[in-house]
Amino acid sequence: MTIVDWIGLFTRPAYKHVIVDSLNYCIANKGLQVYCWCLMSNHLHIIASAAEENNLSDILRDLKKFTSKDLIKSIKETPESRRDWLLNLFSFVGLQIQCLKGADFKSAPAAAGINKLTANIFPPRKSFF
Repeated sequence: MTIVDWIGLFTRPAYKHVIVDSLNYCIANKGLQVYCWCLMSNHLHIIASAAEENNLSDILRDLKKFTSKDLIKSIKETPESRRDWLLNLFSFVGLQIQCLKGADFKSAPAAAGINKLTANIFPPRKSFF
């Protein structure tokens, strides 16, 4: 898990506690099995698996979703010099992500006719033999 733009968010104890609490919750309630983890100033390394009946990708999705919301809440409540800057940055990145969710990348080249252009530039492989 990495903080947007590699911002050193986990330099403050309050934000470190959010990560620890989130991990502990997922261990106790979601079936996360953590073997090793290391919290750096701007990202988290974790070696983990899921209990048999659980899916690791689902657990990590929930962990990221909950943790991001809790970190925003903690930033709003904790007096800190970077509060406005952090909230503005995260808000901006959130808007960018929302814009990308509506984009259809699979059909965009076909709609733009790009796939027809590349057919002439890159002939089929059999042409080389």
